[in-house]
Amino acid sequence: MEKLFSRETFKEMVRELAQNKTLLGPKKRNTGDVLLGRIKDPKRLARRFLNTDLSIKGVFFPQTEEFFRFVRDEEQVELLTDIKDNNDLVLIFSRPCDVRAMVILDALFNDGSYNDTRYSLKRENT
Repeated sequence: MEKLFSRETFKEMVRELAQNKTLLGPKKRNTGDVLLGRIKDPKRLARRFLNTDLSIKGVFFPQTEEFFRFVRDEEQVELLTDIKDNNDLVLIFSRPCDVRAMVILDALFNDGSYNDTRYSLKRENT
């Protein structure tokens, strides 16, 4: 199904999404690179580019990730393991090959015999 809308309607949709959710899309840096980044204003979206330098896979498998945290007070050290990921994440202008890859990763990490809870939580919130 195809749906067309005006640029202004699209910009308003992006603004609304950015207010209520974490919106990630292609952003052009001063160096000319196009990377996936947080979008708060539709003017920041890169429109004319062939590819982003990194795929959306980095959202689900970041290079560094906080699994736990230590909190220390005067008497003891506490281990916090309930680290929350970004909730309600929206990816915009994702490449079709990246979206197809996510279906394959879903089968790998959520196939029933093995379930990666961190991956599942990120996918449910995207």
